[in-house]
Amino acid sequence: PNASQVLESKPGERVRIYSRHGDGVPLYVDVAVKLPAGASADLTNHVGFIKVLAVKNDLSLHSDSGDMQANKLTGNLNADTGSGDIGLADQDGAVVIRTGSGDVKASNVKGSLNIHTGSGDISGGNIQGDSLETVTGSGDVVLDDRTGSLNMRAGSGDIHLSDIKAHPGTTISTGSGDITLAGDLSGMEGFDLHAGSGDITLSTSQPPPVHLDISTGSGDINMHWSGVNNVTTSDDSFSGDIGAAKAVGKIHTGSGDVTLK
Repeated sequence: PNASQVLESKPGERVRIYSRHGDGVPLYVDVAVKLPAGASADLTNHVGFIKVLAVKNDLSLHSDSGDMQANKLTGNLNADTGSGDIGLADQDGAVVIRTGSGDVKASNVKGSLNIHTGSGDISGGNIQGDSLETVTGSGDVVLDDRTGSLNMRAGSGDIHLSDIKAHPGTTISTGSGDITLAGDLSGMEGFDLHAGSGDITLSTSQPPPVHLDISTGSGDINMHWSGVNNVTTSDDSFSGDIGAAKAVGKIHTGSGDVTLK
């Protein structure tokens, strides 16, 4: 039979809901948790969906196998799932997300964002926090409307960033996959882009003021940016200064083309 019960807990108290082992009917329970604003909570649901909506709390969410969705959260979020997708929207606070196998989609995030997936894609847009760090073992990263620094790694997968306003210190690498950056790159004073096997493409009308250091093991270098001075070229390398050349911009592919347009 269906039943409902309200449990009240004191601050710091641990509440556990479970089914005893045996031959009885399995227990399936939907749990709704209401939190006072400002309280911190640590929630674990071993198998099942976790949904967070319109709260002002620091949260830690854990699942062995299950999806998560957090919308309109004000506060820091730490979420991890062994197998499941995680969605995040309208977040104001620092975020750390980890999935063993699952996709992550994040949009309208105002705090720092750190995402790690063993196997899964990362997508989203309007990421405006101070720092963005993504790590994927196997999976693509597709983001747009990003302002700030970039620190991104993919073992196997493409990284595509559009409508970005990149800041100094950008570091992006893929073991096997393409790297594409498009947007206002004028603030990207100092960067390091590396693809073991894949093409690297930078598309902008506002190149950064850097000393370019480009090399490729096997591939073409296509330079379409204007105003490049002190140019030195060879079959597999290109160097030159853009504007004041305040820092170094390094681009390397083991096997793949490099295009700046």
